[in-house]
Amino acid sequence: MSRLHRLAAACALAAMLAQPHASLAALMVRPKAVVRPSAQQPAQALVIRPSETLTAEFSLGRGAQTYSCKFVAPADATYTAAANWDAKAHMKVAVKPPSGSEHVATGPSPQGVPFQARRGQTYTVTVGPAAGSVVAKGELAILVGTGDTARKRMPPGPGLMADALSKMEHKDALLPLIVRLMERNLENAGSKNEFDQEFQRALAQHPRVSRQMLSQFVSDFKAVPASVKRKAFVAESLQGARLAPVTAGVLRPAMLKAHRKLSVSAQPSVAQQLQPVPVTPGAIQAPDPAITAITPANMEPGKPISIQGQSFVPGKLHKVRWSRRDSDGIESRLVSDCQAQTSTLIRTDVPRIALPGAWEVTVWVMDENPRTSPPYLYQVATPQYRVTFDQMKCLDESNPEWWGSDEIVTFWAIVADDQVWSKNTGEYGGFDDGDVKSYRSADRRVFPPDATWGRVKHGLVMVTKLYEWDAGDVSAVQDFIGLLGDVGAGLSLASGVGTLAMAALIEAVAWFLGEMIGVIASWFGGDPDYLGTQELSWTSNHLQQTLSAGDSDSDRLFFRNSGSTGSYRLDYTISRR
Repeated sequence: MSRLHRLAAACALAAMLAQPHASLAALMVRPKAVVRPSAQQPAQALVIRPSETLTAEFSLGRGAQTYSCKFVAPADATYTAAANWDAKAHMKVAVKPPSGSEHVATGPSPQGVPFQARRGQTYTVTVGPAAGSVVAKGELAILVGTGDTARKRMPPGPGLMADALSKMEHKDALLPLIVRLMERNLENAGSKNEFDQEFQRALAQHPRVSRQMLSQFVSDFKAVPASVKRKAFVAESLQGARLAPVTAGVLRPAMLKAHRKLSVSAQPSVAQQLQPVPVTPGAIQAPDPAITAITPANMEPGKPISIQGQSFVPGKLHKVRWSRRDSDGIESRLVSDCQAQTSTLIRTDVPRIALPGAWEVTVWVMDENPRTSPPYLYQVATPQYRVTFDQMKCLDESNPEWWGSDEIVTFWAIVADDQVWSKNTGEYGGFDDGDVKSYRSADRRVFPPDATWGRVKHGLVMVTKLYEWDAGDVSAVQDFIGLLGDVGAGLSLASGVGTLAMAALIEAVAWFLGEMIGVIASWFGGDPDYLGTQELSWTSNHLQQTLSAGDSDSDRLFFRNSGSTGSYRLDYTISRR
């Protein structure tokens, strides 16, 4: 990656924190299919689709003393049939395989039975009293694995990449082109251009992304049905021969089609008109003012400065005018009122909404004989900001709430001007309704990644994703996300969209990296349970208008879902230095 882009992709996955004596409470997460039995409690054949968890509600009493259902295994694996009920009685949970002996667990609620299953085979799961009769209501869950190695969702089946791509929230332009670069690299296609070289540089920075990984990713991507690709990607990114070079002529229209336009960017400030007062007859012609220095140099908007010069008039109104023209010739003018401390000194502030860059500064003396100084060139520094995520609150724990607490992982995809990176927390466990947990110090600061304050010249976008995470190849996910983010940022910033579209381009890169977190994690088998996505986006102009130097603003992101999935609130603060 070029030195303009700094990627610190971090997608570490935390291991489950289940205790051996409470493993059942740590296994269950959110149900995907709830079966409500009829009064006769018949056995039901239930086929679980990939990436689902099965729960079934049951009721035992005078009409029926057992509940049975049939489970068709979606993959070869070790499963656990776990049940919870509201009565104090001891119950028996049993699993009957197609052949051989039953697997049984007996005792108070909750109870679980581990069993080995073969894909496609049917297993009968039964819940009933260990002795006598009982009146009870409860739930039965089928989980993958046993003890602290159990996964909360069914194992992924064939077509996992297609399934992950079908869940993308926005059409993408980059992944098909990156896959083409991968294939060109694997087959050593000739006539390497700057995009091939960019891919090779990025690949060299992620040595754990093996040739075998690339080959498998390309193969799985090519196997995705065309209907899924048409839904997930803009048509422009899918055009072209298999090993055709990726060029700016291909990249630019795809990016323009994919990214969402933002009504942002440097709009000219409304100029305050200075109305010269006619010279009073007989008035003495005073000398014109002049600026000799502005100190300190290169100050940020909103910060105090001293204007040194000559022929200022103490006690009289002075106007300090700031003017500039951008690359498109649009003029911005800002005017502030002040008084001179002496004939050689004016103290004022750099205008709070002055965009970074060069400005011409002039001083108007507003007395009976208005006059102005020649322009003085002053460089306004880029403001510095910080974004922290402070705490998270469980608004509604995932059902069934009796089965233990939620464990949450937060992921961020961040783009600030020409820098791109991702960040994630470890697992935060033990969430029940109403619980509030503060982010650890290492997780709190999301922008900037490695300093106290970060500069924002064009725009800042954060895509926040919330997951319940079970398992996966941690290092592989980290490096592969890093590779895609590195190449994606390079392609986006080389697309030639232009400075005026920079904010929209920043947002497009952030969304791409955010989408890829879910796709790659699922592809490597982590199969995260997705709780939602929220976006925060600011242009530099908006930040400067809403935050003065030293100000902070706190707000909240809400991830609202059904009761089975769970809902959360994240509190964050953005501050200006």
